[in-house]
Amino acid sequence: MLNHTKKENPDALDTLKPEFLRISDAVRIFGISRSRLFELLSEKKIPSVSLKRRGAKRGIRLISYGGLKKFLEDQIEEGISSESIPSSYENEKP
Repeated sequence: MLNHTKKENPDALDTLKPEFLRISDAVRIFGISRSRLFELLSEKKIPSVSLKRRGAKRGIRLISYGGLKKFLEDQIEEGISSESIPSSYENEKP
């Protein structure tokens, strides 16, 4: 888990290059909502792993930093991020 006590330099993450992030870190670093992140995880669009002890019902979900970054970069390249505006927003007047 990343240190939450210090403000991080955005360039420091490229230097650090963590392999995995906790949900809270992925939300903070990439600016994606928890609910959207869990949707992507359930759709298996982002690689992750759940660590838990044998017999435990709960564990720690770790998300692949590289997998999430690649998914977002692919969305930009495909132009989906600008086209995926819900239809309810398309009809609104500025």
